[in-house]
Amino acid sequence: IAANIKSILDQDGYFGTADIGPKIGPDNFILVSTQTGNIFEIGTDFSSHEIAKYTAIGSGAEFAMGALFAQKKVSEDGSFHSTSSAIRIALLAAYEFDCNCGGKLYIKKAH
Repeated sequence: IAANIKSILDQDGYFGTADIGPKIGPDNFILVSTQTGNIFEIGTDFSSHEIAKYTAIGSGAEFAMGALFAQKKVSEDGSFHSTSSAIRIALLAAYEFDCNCGGKLYIKKAH
């Protein structure tokens, strides 16, 4: 899986070029399979582990997790109506309530 992740990130310019550095810092990130719905947290060394339900990382993680939990609770079947919408709402909650969050939302859908 690490080789595939590195390839996707390289295609998107994540690692930068000789003239321009990486797009984002060397932090963990989350990868969601659009085919299976499986969620993985990817470490800075590209190690990965699967997440059982949903997760959030970073300084606003608690707010994002609260938003994800609330979205699942209000739906009749206990699922997200739209994964991309759920992610966007979770990020916006983190941006709203955590003073260390900000900048441009970066949600990349890889095929």
